[in-house]
Amino acid sequence: MVMEDKCITVNQFEQSMEILSGAIHTILTTELGYQSICGKWVPHKLSENQRLARLNIAKKLFETYENCDSLRLTEIITGDETWVYYSKPYSKYEKRTCLRSDEQPAEIPRPDFRKSKIMCTIFFSSHGVVLQLPCESCKAVTATFFTEQVLPNLIKNIEKYRPKTGIRGMKILIDNASSHSAKLSKDFLDVEGLELLPHPPYSPDLAPCDIWLFPKLKIYLQGKDFNTLQALRTGLYQYFKSIPEEEYRNVFYKWVERLKLCVSAGGDYFE
Repeated sequence: MVMEDKCITVNQFEQSMEILSGAIHTILTTELGYQSICGKWVPHKLSENQRLARLNIAKKLFETYENCDSLRLTEIITGDETWVYYSKPYSKYEKRTCLRSDEQPAEIPRPDFRKSKIMCTIFFSSHGVVLQLPCESCKAVTATFFTEQVLPNLIKNIEKYRPKTGIRGMKILIDNASSHSAKLSKDFLDVEGLELLPHPPYSPDLAPCDIWLFPKLKIYLQGKDFNTLQALRTGLYQYFKSIPEEEYRNVFYKWVERLKLCVSAGGDYFE
């Protein structure tokens, strides 16, 4: 029965076979070696073409950066967009307290996130954050905004900390969002001479922003309350500056390791 239906329950076994649940549990776990395990979330149900794209691109990038020294990794700059909240209160679960039976829990106002968030584009290298660009009017970053605001400001900031070489030799790693993959964006990068590294579709597990910076930023913002855009800018700037350079550098080594895991998994998502 368990071979025919992996989701069958002990109660269903008990009803159909008239065996006590304790005996069924012992047979399934001890004698047959079964466990009750939840399914795992994945970013996307990959088609065969998408799996092969992940495999081929991960293999190409891994072969390029597998044995490189830290100097080669400093040539990569990566970034993406994320929603940043002016006010990000703790949830009622995160503010749980121990109370006696005669005490009342604190009241926590339900936040209205629709009115308190802003789209922010963030780029970083192995040295630290190079660009943080909030967009007050953006509900989504368009190719026009990306080429007229994001990329010019990014290049200007790169040239500030690399006055001798500028963007020469630099490579940009971004995902396949429509604003990033648009012809307008690719043409801009070609004209400026900023090489675009390939990134497979549906692969947040291979994006340094998604695997490290944005989760880290989310934790920092928890419980923060910024009243103005300038206060938010300052808070983000100070936070990014407080992260040791070693952490920025290590995420690129982690990225290379994840490329290897993707190749080992044949392009499928991996643990």
